[in-house]
Amino acid sequence: MLVLCSSEALYLLADKTILKEGEMDLGKSLTYMFEDEKWVNKVVVGAVINLIPILNFASPGYMLATMRNIANDIRPPLPTWDDFGDYFVKGLVLAIIGAIYALPLIILSCCPLTTVFLPGLGRTDEMANVLGIFYLAIAVILALLALLYTLAYTFVMPAVILNYTSAEDFSAAFQFGKIFDFIRDNINEYLKAWLYILVLGIVVGFAEFIIGVIVGWIPVCGWFITWIIGLGVAFWIYLVVAHVYGQFAREVELPLRPASAAT
Repeated sequence: MLVLCSSEALYLLADKTILKEGEMDLGKSLTYMFEDEKWVNKVVVGAVINLIPILNFASPGYMLATMRNIANDIRPPLPTWDDFGDYFVKGLVLAIIGAIYALPLIILSCCPLTTVFLPGLGRTDEMANVLGIFYLAIAVILALLALLYTLAYTFVMPAVILNYTSAEDFSAAFQFGKIFDFIRDNINEYLKAWLYILVLGIVVGFAEFIIGVIVGWIPVCGWFITWIIGLGVAFWIYLVVAHVYGQFAREVELPLRPASAAT
């Protein structure tokens, strides 16, 4: 019920703030995948694949294929799983790109560990207290920097992914000047898409937390059920993201090659 209400609220928000301007239909991103006559073969299979370690690298690759189809207004937009190998490779490359961009965040997260023993280095209680305060100040500063970088990461990554998908070249993900120019030139549409996905992520994350609290108490299988739900919802999120940024690419006329298996 919570998820349905949240989805309806997001749809109404998109309808009132976006559709009246005749632009992207962001609300449709929540349900379009179920309009495909073969959605069971595509969505359910994708959700199952997303449950399997290693193989689930194909999920973000499938997202890119769906995004390309939507950008080219191909109906139905969901491709088949015939090109699984291509989805897997593209998803793996996308994971590598994301990991490289996340390196500063990883470093910021690890830095506090280097000072965790500082209080114990003091020879007196007074020195230990001083070092403890110093460590706390460093931890707070690093946490704020990590938060800022996380927001910047979520903001820039869609442009990185779009540039990589358009060029179909690994190096395109690191063409910083071109990526920032692309964001600047399309800032209004880009902000709408980014904020929509950000709010959706928060809403879905909260809903999953509530479900986890409710289901998690079930002996033995509670955590397993929560894990399955989480990964299943994660694949749905992939498809939502594909629709939002596929529409965005079409709106700003970014050339994306359609997926080879679109029926």
